[in-house]
Amino acid sequence: IRAWRRALDPNATFRLTLTQLRKFFHFEAGLRDRVDQAALWRSLDKDGLGEIGMEEIAPQHCSVLATFRQFMHERVGTCSAVWDHAIALDACVGQREGLWKSTRKLLLQPFLRVLRELGWPTNHAEARSALLASLDFFGCGFVSRSDLEWLDSWEPPKWIYSEPDLEALEELQALVSKKYSHPLLAWRSLFDRDDSNSVSWLEFCGACEKLRFKGNVGGAWRALDTDLSGRISLLEFDEDSALILMSFKAWCMKHFGSVELMFRHLDRDESGTLSFPEIRRACRRLKWNGDVHLLFNCLDTDGARAGGRRNISHQEIFFLDSWEVKEEEMRAHEETKIDHKKGEKGDSPTSPQREEILQLIPSKSEKYVGMPLMPPPKVDPYPLPPLKVSKSTPTLTEKQSRPKPKAKPPCKFLQRLLKESGAEGLLR
Repeated sequence: IRAWRRALDPNATFRLTLTQLRKFFHFEAGLRDRVDQAALWRSLDKDGLGEIGMEEIAPQHCSVLATFRQFMHERVGTCSAVWDHAIALDACVGQREGLWKSTRKLLLQPFLRVLRELGWPTNHAEARSALLASLDFFGCGFVSRSDLEWLDSWEPPKWIYSEPDLEALEELQALVSKKYSHPLLAWRSLFDRDDSNSVSWLEFCGACEKLRFKGNVGGAWRALDTDLSGRISLLEFDEDSALILMSFKAWCMKHFGSVELMFRHLDRDESGTLSFPEIRRACRRLKWNGDVHLLFNCLDTDGARAGGRRNISHQEIFFLDSWEVKEEEMRAHEETKIDHKKGEKGDSPTSPQREEILQLIPSKSEKYVGMPLMPPPKVDPYPLPPLKVSKSTPTLTEKQSRPKPKAKPPCKFLQRLLKESGAEGLLR
């Protein structure tokens, strides 16, 4: 947060654009040549909106700041009003008895005592250190009024200071199940329409508006975003749906090398589409044990028909090549999974397949035998003419065999100067 305030967003707009990021790297010569700025921006601006917020870079710290801001607004009106409170004034006068004589700045320990007396819980060590480090602009161990005014000017999104609301999540899931036959179909048709396996807060709010959900949107979001990453993946939205796609993609990679190669292999008539019988026949022949009918219905989001039959186009299935769930994310989800789902519904019906699916996903070091890893080289349409070497042009071996020229002796003025100064040894 201190880097955001001092370097990335010095004007306190709480938004960062690509131009501002490039301006930052312009003054950071040590990072400018080592960081791919375009790739960094693409990883940060996942929505493609052209700007990112502070909460997208440091969601954990922003959650502490937003909760503190909400608490102080409810307690004393604004965060800067803490500075005019009688407790803060007494703390400013009391610290003058020591070596610190300033009344415009509060040291961190007196500031913590002020917050404790106002009712802010200071027992959590991580939250306490995150708050103080974010407000300490110079990193010198003190907080001023301008730091609290900066926090007042920030309008955090609702999700970042909301508490997880399981009842709101159940209400939202009831609306989803009423409109869609399966959560995976709702995920692809409503929430994750760009097939990025990542839903932002704005996308989530837009989906809730379409569902006419009037409940606690922020609480439902926090119930899904258990790791407070600022994004929701399909694994967090519906674990069974994520396992279906993971299993199908692992099957494609095992037998064909990729989803694109599977599509081209099954599309014998080169129509650019796959019908349900074609996919079912291949899944039976190569023994994919998943629900083919459910998979086909969830992949066919547009419901287009060709020749009286529903078909899947390459646009509806090629996203799986870039869609992935890392093993670390899978393990972390298992550790932070909400307990109320297990208590009400029992273990997931696909839970015995988890270890099998993880084993099917190839590691980076594995290679597919017999599969083309890269396209064949293309013929250069504009080849360069052969280099003509004349007799006068020396070859590399001739250059290396030539004796090195002897070093020229220094000029007479330099020789006389060295002799007079007693440094004749340098002439050798």
